[in-house]
Amino acid sequence: MPRISLRLTREQYEVLKELVEKGVYSSMSDVLREAVVKLLKEQRVLIAWKSSSSRLRATGSEL
Repeated sequence: MPRISLRLTREQYEVLKELVEKGVYSSMSDVLREAVVKLLKEQRVLIAWKSSSSRLRATGSEL
């Protein structure tokens, strides 16, 4: 699996650390991985919505 590194603010780091310490996630990697999955799903939905909206406007239909 590819690896990346990123910089977080101290506050962001502390919130993630707390989620792991409370057992919500088993590791910071798990927290970030789930966040990325959710973001990608949201973006796909948004892209699909924009695409269908554009097609409807092009054909003169309304939402």
